[in-house]
Amino acid sequence: MELRIDLPDELAGELAAAAEAQLRTPEAQAAWILRSALKNAANGAGRQQRLARYQPVLKELRELHLQAGKPSIRDIAERTGLGRGPVHLALSGTVSAPSLRTLDAMVRDLGGDTEHFRAMWIEANR
Repeated sequence: MELRIDLPDELAGELAAAAEAQLRTPEAQAAWILRSALKNAANGAGRQQRLARYQPVLKELRELHLQAGKPSIRDIAERTGLGRGPVHLALSGTVSAPSLRTLDAMVRDLGGDTEHFRAMWIEANR
C-alpha cells in the first residue's frame, strides 16, 4: 500500500532537501522540516520587528517623494544610478529598509535633508 500526501510546495521543497541531506527515515525528515519551519518563522518575526523600527524613516521618505511631485521609480533610479528594485522597495517600505547609500541618494535626488534622514536611519539601525 502506498501512502500519498500532497504537501504545499514549501514543505515539499524542504522534504526534498531532507532527502538530499541523506535523511532517510520519516522521523529525521519530519525533524528537518520542523526545524526549517521554526527557523523561517523566527526570521520572519525578526525581520518585521527590524522593519518596524524604520517606519518613521520610510514614512518621511514617502512624504518627501510626494512633495517632490511623485517622480517615477524609473526616473529616480536613472538620476541616482540606483536600480529600480531598491528604489521601489524603499518607497514601498514593506519588505526591507533601504541601505544608507540608497536612502542618501534618494533623499538627495528628491531635494530632502540628507543629514536628517541619515540621523533617523542610524537611530533606527541601533
